[in-house]
Amino acid sequence: MAILGYKLRLNGGGLVDEVVDVGDVLTVDLIGLTPNTEYEVEVASYNLSRELSDWSAVETATTDPDYDDDAEAFFVAASITDSTEKAAIDAFVDSLKAASIWTKMQAIYPCVGSSAAQHKFNLKDPRDLDAAFRLEFAGTITHASTGMTGDGSTGEADTNYAGATSGANNNSHISVYVRSNSAAASMTEISAYDAGSERSWAIACRSTFPSSGRCRFDNYNYIAASGADSIDFASTDARGFWINNRVSAGEFNAWKDGTKLGSGTTTSFTLPTGTLKLFTNGAAATFSDREICFASIGVGLTDIEAGAFSTAVENLQAALAREN
Repeated sequence: MAILGYKLRLNGGGLVDEVVDVGDVLTVDLIGLTPNTEYEVEVASYNLSRELSDWSAVETATTDPDYDDDAEAFFVAASITDSTEKAAIDAFVDSLKAASIWTKMQAIYPCVGSSAAQHKFNLKDPRDLDAAFRLEFAGTITHASTGMTGDGSTGEADTNYAGATSGANNNSHISVYVRSNSAAASMTEISAYDAGSERSWAIACRSTFPSSGRCRFDNYNYIAASGADSIDFASTDARGFWINNRVSAGEFNAWKDGTKLGSGTTTSFTLPTGTLKLFTNGAAATFSDREICFASIGVGLTDIEAGAFSTAVENLQAALAREN
């Protein structure tokens, strides 16, 4: 009797699909399977009388999706195996490339995984080298799938990125995504500071300088007592995605969550010789106790690029279920 259709099941379990009138070739898309997992697919045919043949088993295995090459290199280096994290990073890389922002990045720290060994890697160059700007941790930092948290007194992450030798003067940005809010204090979330010249390149999301309850963006200028060489705004909440962005010798601007907060016109000095650090600028009184889940370093961004970058970072955090 002629075959009417086929039934399929996985690993001896219940029916997962039924195909009617397939002709000579049986093609089935099984949705929701786990990547890199072995399955036993069983197929049985039935006729017009609904008589079912014996089940025939086929051993098969799923594979990873076709990820972007740069994303794949990061997965290997950082030992990222979780399919949700992989999909989120892959989509993030694709979005930066589509917006022509990827080439403007020198370091991207997406903080996926849950350990220091995973969080240290730079997505843009995931080699385990100082020259690749991988993070080096000191003091006490707590690592989790939601990001990394400083202890407010000793914890720091050195990017190994010195603006004076690796950056482009008058064409630069730094960014940080902060997930927790603590009382205003003399702390910075990302910073490089030269004590002698007092050049500072920093984002302080809720600071006490120049006055309590301010967010401050230093862009390698002398820090006068008035904070005249910085952009600062009232800030009651450190949480969000912040960008400090210099686009020319006489203009730099500040962003939070895709909104341009304002611009400064102070002519810049050169970039600091000290390396950029997360959670501090190296001074004892500047250690942050907030949670950071993303940071970046690169060249300056246009307004359109800064907006697109903010959207991409927000989408990344949403895909990882850790947006503010």
